Amino acid sequence: LGLERTHVEGDMRWMFDTLATDTGFRTGREFIAHTPVDAAERTRILERMAASATCDPARTTRTTPRETTALLAGIWRDSAAPPAACAAVRRDMARHLQRERIARGLAGAAFSGKTGGFGGAFRNDAGVAEYPDGRRYAIAVFTRAHALYSRQREIDDAIGAAAALALARLRD
Repeated sequence: LGLERTHVEGDMRWMFDTLATDTGFRTGREFIAHTPVDAAERTRILERMAASATCDPARTTRTTPRETTALLAGIWRDSAAPPAACAAVRRDMARHLQRERIARGLAGAAFSGKTGGFGGAFRNDAGVAEYPDGRRYAIAVFTRAHALYSRQREIDDAIGAAAALALARLRD
């Protein structure tokens, strides 16, 4: 598909298991089930998470907003895969319930999207806004936190605001 900056290093199990081993746990399940005993342990785990391969775009599964929107355009045009597969992705994205990021910045548009985030470092959203006039726009907003799990609501607000600004410019 010509997505040269998109790299899949592993699936979600790989990401959780890598995060777990990078933070001192044996498996992703063990990591997820663990509750830090005190603030010092929580801080130590967050520091190790920030240094994990899964939170380093050079070492983990990654893409760019531009390549994400190119992929979405291909899915909506049935050119990214066989038409039936593209239709299935569109159907699944239309059912996505998360409406706290890009979708909150859309007025009068249907939104099919997929959020993304990992390890408290990344909060992303991507999808397609479809307006009653038939115009469609692929949108992707990616963020990286300065501190893990910090200011998540504000980041979600910023994602919605950035999407709304971009769409307003494009629709004018």
